[in-house]
Amino acid sequence: MEVTNIKEDVDDDKLITDWITAFVKLFQHYSRSELKLPKLHNWVYHIINSIEEFGAINGYTTETYEFLHKDYVKNPYRSSNKRELMGQIINTVQHKTTLKYLIHQTKQKKSQKFTSLKGLLGKFALENFDEFFDSYKEKNSLASDALLALSQFLIVLNEFFDLDDNLTEEMIINNTIISWYSYTNMTASGDCVRAVSKYYNEPEFSNVSINMNVEEAEDYNTNEGTCFGKVLFVLLLNILYNI
Repeated sequence: MEVTNIKEDVDDDKLITDWITAFVKLFQHYSRSELKLPKLHNWVYHIINSIEEFGAINGYTTETYEFLHKDYVKNPYRSSNKRELMGQIINTVQHKTTLKYLIHQTKQKKSQKFTSLKGLLGKFALENFDEFFDSYKEKNSLASDALLALSQFLIVLNEFFDLDDNLTEEMIINNTIISWYSYTNMTASGDCVRAVSKYYNEPEFSNVSINMNVEEAEDYNTNEGTCFGKVLFVLLLNILYNI
């Protein structure tokens, strides 16, 4: 008996459009706005392209919860003696949370203002960007998230420079030194934020929450002013220009 896998051509856009048309027709009378919602519009007309280009979207990926499950269930379980598990797990998590809080309070009292960058991966001049990473990729394997960051790096960097009206092209060209790090310890929370292709033989790119500026909040999809994203690069920029 031969089993053949037959893949039929499916129009994803049409499937979603047909579904949403039926959904709106059925439930619009129960909504004051007749289901004319921005999030619904984004889901219908933009979500497929977004997933194809950037991967799983915020709020629909299980990565964050898998990470929390590891920290708050798996690790405490492994450190227990496997008896009366629930109580041991709760005590371990409570102990860890208390320590984290005390460390955070201690750092606040010290008024430490500098967030330390660690794990230097490379240092290069901006004009040598392509040369540096071409050489780096020959000797090292980069995760898909790192390759995505590289493809957008110069575009995003230009947008970053545009935020400062005092910066000129003359100041930036041939004067910008970039230090690339694998992780940083955040002063405010004490958390470690990583962006590295190999950490214990696995890629590690931290998920973060960002409190948006009130003026910029409307430009992004936020949850009460908070955006959620993934750190792809940890960098330090130095512009060595004498005025």
